[in-house]
Amino acid sequence: MKKWLAVGLVLVLTASFTQAQLAWNVHQVDGIGGDYLGGRPWVKSCDVDQDGDMDMYGYAAFVGGTHWWSNNDGVGGAWTKHTISNELSTMDPADMDGDGDLDMIGAKNGGHAYWWENSNGLGTDWVWHPIALGMPNTPGTSAADMDGDGDIDLAVMNRPFESGRVIWFENQDNATTWVEHSVDENFVNANFVLATDVDGDGDTDLIGDSYGLDGIFAWWSNEDGLGLTWTYHELHTGDGGCWGLDAADLDGDGDTDILGSSYFHDTVFWWQQSDDGSFTTHEFIIYEGGYFPMPHDVIASDVDGDGDLDVLCAMAGLDCIAYWENVNGDASVWVMHRAAAGFDEPWGVDTGDFNGDGLLDICSTAHDDGYVKWWEQPSEIGVTVIPTASTVIPATGGMLEYSLRLVNDTMSPRLVTWWTMVQLPNGELYGPTHSYSFSMPANTDITVPGLGQPVPSIAPEGEYAFISHVGSMTGLRLTDVFGFSKAGQDLAGDVRSWSAGDSYKAAFDQLAAGDPETALANEFALSAAWPNPFNAATTLTITLPETSELTVMVYNVAGQQVAQLADGSFNAGTHELTFDASGLASGLYFVRATVPGQMTQTQKVMLVR
Repeated sequence: MKKWLAVGLVLVLTASFTQAQLAWNVHQVDGIGGDYLGGRPWVKSCDVDQDGDMDMYGYAAFVGGTHWWSNNDGVGGAWTKHTISNELSTMDPADMDGDGDLDMIGAKNGGHAYWWENSNGLGTDWVWHPIALGMPNTPGTSAADMDGDGDIDLAVMNRPFESGRVIWFENQDNATTWVEHSVDENFVNANFVLATDVDGDGDTDLIGDSYGLDGIFAWWSNEDGLGLTWTYHELHTGDGGCWGLDAADLDGDGDTDILGSSYFHDTVFWWQQSDDGSFTTHEFIIYEGGYFPMPHDVIASDVDGDGDLDVLCAMAGLDCIAYWENVNGDASVWVMHRAAAGFDEPWGVDTGDFNGDGLLDICSTAHDDGYVKWWEQPSEIGVTVIPTASTVIPATGGMLEYSLRLVNDTMSPRLVTWWTMVQLPNGELYGPTHSYSFSMPANTDITVPGLGQPVPSIAPEGEYAFISHVGSMTGLRLTDVFGFSKAGQDLAGDVRSWSAGDSYKAAFDQLAAGDPETALANEFALSAAWPNPFNAATTLTITLPETSELTVMVYNVAGQQVAQLADGSFNAGTHELTFDASGLASGLYFVRATVPGQMTQTQKVMLVR
């Protein structure tokens, strides 16, 4: 059953959990069953040891302490647990001492704020440093530069005896001296806090929630940019048990929206910021009666890799991770999916590419069964190549005829590069003899008949292999192959090239956007970037049916140009362009391709470090 809900101008489509979904394979990281370390379990992704792959770190609020798990093989198959502390219960990774590695900063639920120095840079030796001691009940912390001086400070929610304080500690003298500053002394039942620039003025504001039957979501604007003068703004009240916060540009309009979850009222909210700085409250539909989802951690992440931000939530009452797909990219239509399931009462959730395939996976912890796990997003792009005529080529040469099948069994469009190679009788590889790139729609199965590989008469006698690849010429790929043979060399025969030129591309003309009536090669088109989200570099493909003047620029969310990928005359055909963002900050970028009078297309790409 599906139903539509109008919330303001937002349409939310809720898919029943019985709806068929692509399977996410589960992998265990740690745990032996039983209550997870004695308290609220949370897990996040981060490259703690900075070896280029994605690790995890996690904490439990009461007695469990904090740990991180190293991704030993880089593909999420082998993990080692490292203990940071048996006391710290919330934390953020940050380079506190400026030595280039990641330390950890946070607080213990019993009331002490600390930071832990990653003394050897490998995450295997941690040194404790105090920030503030003796504060009763500090459930929430967030690390950020609160005063704009370039170092990392610590925002803290302090809940002494059911009252509530919002404070922050100023980092002085390279994290050796700390000065306390007050933000709000009357935020009752202060719970979680998130430091981010809400109003877009370039300084760090705070978002917070309060725990209790009449919970409050609010934010505080940093009026002077120094963290000394603050203004309180209420977002929502009356829905208690606030257990999750995040902030991101969900509707793609360039400003910061806010996410929050209510444990007691089974609701996930998002607050849409308008141009005037006001916020509109929207609710995600979670269930259709009879369920008690008990949402906990909530985050924004581009799960399906289409360049916009989706929303994930740990559903403790449904024993799963749900996510809402941002269908149009402007937060006007959302579709709910059940992505990860299989353990008891998940609390924390995050995403990361744990197996290095360019797609975001999901990690989580469970309160009641004691496991840390990650779920692998379906990532297979299948390729099958089948001979359709004789595989014995005469001495005079001939055409090796075959059909090609490509399958995109993922939830998002994928930039597919298909190419062929020939293995010669002496074992050497020749090619590529064909290559073609296009954007393949999600959940598609395409068969291309009538393809041919010319085999010249001058080819030596012997046994050959015809190899078909799909993926990346420099990275991850899948392969299919079949053998053929060539009779003795005939210099008087039809001496032709191994290359088929561009004639084979006509077979791909009907493969566009899942509509077989639309011709790719006859249209100006900007393909989906791949990978997306990306780390350091991503590739886009431009299709030009004729020689054209092409300009491709990249802009940040502020509208500033940060890169130029193309500017000049390009021949008809397919052109691959690489956006190298190694010197840019993490975040959302816009790629705009323009052919005067023919095409202006823009797509979003997300740089994640």
